[in-house]
Amino acid sequence: MKTLIKATIIALLAIISTSCDFESTYDEDDAYYLFNGKTWSRIEESPHSYYYFVCYEFHNDGSYTYWFYEDDVRAPAPAFSIESGRWEVISHGHKDDIKLYGRGREDIYDVDDFLDGLSDHNSYSVIEDYKRTIDELYNY
Repeated sequence: MKTLIKATIIALLAIISTSCDFESTYDEDDAYYLFNGKTWSRIEESPHSYYYFVCYEFHNDGSYTYWFYEDDVRAPAPAFSIESGRWEVISHGHKDDIKLYGRGREDIYDVDDFLDGLSDHNSYSVIEDYKRTIDELYNY
């Protein structure tokens, strides 16, 4: 009888330990999580000569907002833009694409190519300063 109780306890512990080690549906390599709720930006600044900023803010509802600003002292005026649209990730086995669409057009990029030059570690305050500048120019 003691052997049967020990065997039952061991079997129950084995079941509990395997049930605690469940597989999460969150895959860190899944490209969807590179974008969902994240901000990717690129900032280039050369004092008194050139400023370049691009920022994609990907929202959880599948929409995105895009800010662009380029100011080169050799150009007559800064170029700027604010756009919005929808985004989705398309997986092809080992390859992922991001599809951006809005205002009657759609663009599909390889995820690695799209993220080349972008960062999710830029200073929040610098990003917000550029967004504010673009918003003021855009709504002027």
